Amino acid sequence: MDSMSISPSKSEAGGADDEFSTHPLEMLKSPRFYCLWFMMFCNGQGSIFVAALYKAYGQTFISDDTFLALVGAFAAIFNGLGRIFWGIIADKISFRVSMLLMTAAFTCLMLTFNLTSLGDKAYFFAYVCLLFGCFSGTFSLFPTASAKCFGPKYLGINYGLLFSSLFVTSLLCTFLSQTLKSLIGWEGLFFLIAGFSFISFVLAMCFKAKDRNGKEI
Repeated sequence: MDSMSISPSKSEAGGADDEFSTHPLEMLKSPRFYCLWFMMFCNGQGSIFVAALYKAYGQTFISDDTFLALVGAFAAIFNGLGRIFWGIIADKISFRVSMLLMTAAFTCLMLTFNLTSLGDKAYFFAYVCLLFGCFSGTFSLFPTASAKCFGPKYLGINYGLLFSSLFVTSLLCTFLSQTLKSLIGWEGLFFLIAGFSFISFVLAMCFKAKDRNGKEI
């Protein structure tokens, strides 16, 4: 059989994508968008907090600046590798399951992060690298979810609207780090950030969506 008779033309494929894609104004009316927005907002609290303050916390019981710089270098590697890892998990399983795994792991790590002050440098090194490896998934999972939920045609704008959650996150994280730290201390902040991650876990539990092929996102 002639292959051209079974292969859709570019215009047909583009038409299918256009039909599936959701216009930004329509997306803003969708409950799925706000569920994704708040998940990204909650995840952002952890990513910005850890990236900005892990060194400040480490300096409370580690006086070796060279070691802390080494931790940062390896954390950056885990940040990059984590994006690949969580992207593979999402492709193999689903966005929802990947989010559940990622937020559950991050919550547990944050709840016990304060224990690193009781151990040696190796504990702090391991925790920071694992935390970076966890939260990095946010930046590979949500573009995937946005494309699968709302289609490829308006992906740039739609993901940009979803990414706006991190603007709010940045402002709130500044308040948490500068104002609440003196009131509740490091341990209190860790529990608070773990709480945000747990909220994201609950939202992922409730999130139900399918792509145009009927497969769970």
